[in-house]
Formats: sequence, C-alpha cells, structure tokens
Amino acid sequence: MKIGFAAALVPAVMTVLGGCTAPGTVAIQLGDTIILEETIGSYESARNSSPFSAPVPITATGGTATYSGGALFDLTQSGGDGDMIFMGLNLTATFGATSAQVEGTMGNAVRASMSSATHDALNDAITATGQTADDAVAAATALIGDFTSTEALSGTVAIASRPVSNADPQWTAPITGTLTGATSEIEVNATAAGILYEPTGEAIRITGTNFGNVELGVNGTPTTAYLNGFAIKQ
Repeated sequence: MKIGFAAALVPAVMTVLGGCTAPGTVAIQLGDTIILEETIGSYESARNSSPFSAPVPITATGGTATYSGGALFDLTQSGGDGDMIFMGLNLTATFGATSAQVEGTMGNAVRASMSSATHDALNDAITATGQTADDAVAAATALIGDFTSTEALSGTVAIASRPVSNADPQWTAPITGTLTGATSEIEVNATAAGILYEPTGEAIRITGTNFGNVELGVNGTPTTAYLNGFAIKQ
C-alpha cells in the first residue's frame, strides 16, 4: 500500500504516534463535495503545472506575486483506512534585490475518510505523471464519490512570513492554526519546508520537514501527517 502522496521531491514516511479519530459517520454532504472538488482540483492543477526541477536562483528583484493551489494532510495509518484533510492554499511573495518574502494560508478544509482501496486509487491518481492538468483533476475528483464520509473544517492554518534567498530559494516556516469540525479538532503547530521554482518564481511547493511529515494534534492525540501542497503564480 502506498502511504503519503509523494510527488517527486520528498519521499513520504507515514508514522502515526497515536490513534487518530476519523471523521464521523456522516454521509458525504453536497457542500463538502463542492469544496473537495475545488481543493483537490486546485491541488492537481497546480501539481501538474509545477516545474519539478532543482531550485534555481531567483532573478525577479521587485514586485509582488500571488499564488493559489491546494494542499493536503494525509493522516492515514499504515494498513488502515484512508484519512485525509484537503485544503485550499494561497501564498504571496514580495520580491526584493536579494530575497523574497513569502507568507500564506491554508483553509477551506474538508476531512475525508475512505477505504484503503480508494486511498490507493487516489494516491495513484494524484501522483501520476505524463497526463494533462485537466486529466489529472478529472481522475482525482472522480474518486470523491467513493469517500465514506466527509467533515467540513472551519479555521485556517497560517504559513508564517519568512525571507527566501534569491540565491537558494528554499526555506522553512512555522505553520500554525486550528481546524475545527463537528467531531474533529486539528491543532497545527509545526514547521513546513518551501521551494520557490523558476527564475521568475512561477510556482511554490510546501511539504513537511521530516521526510514530508509534520506533527499535528488530532483530538488531542499527537499524530504524524504527510503534508504536500502546490500553488501556481496567478
């Protein structure tokens, strides 16, 4: 079984330190489906548009750019049913003579439970290569109907403002916030790693600093989750 949604640069190593409570047995809600289609679609579109190359020096020395896409926390335990949180991802980069200042947020979140088979199929769909962005979005969002339950989560996760060297556009930043639903409280107090791609800063990827993983609190239980997110300059 594939655990984590590694997408080329960082391998996923999923380890759950304690049992995490999956979403309630509430059937999939229409509103949740709309949010999932938007966030998974944004994630896949951005991932398939991101230039997966080694970071190169940034040549942009002025101006501000906004980025939008999607992100996910994969809470799935090895051998267990799928348990994921999908979020919208928005970032801003202000470029300067020697560095850029990057900050952002993750929100509009939905937690989804699914069978291990659906988790595997979704993993395959959103890590596949050699497909157009439209095909990738269609393949991933087609699996939403196979989720067993969903739960909308209010709140946002802030990605703290940090300088990013033009010479080496990789950085780390604290991510903090609380996502709250009917049965879930997700406490985020971790560190993410970021990469700014292309000389003109065309795309941003965020992931966890521990082989893609971050530590979360899930209803009070320490839990390791795989973080992956992609956003494209607008």
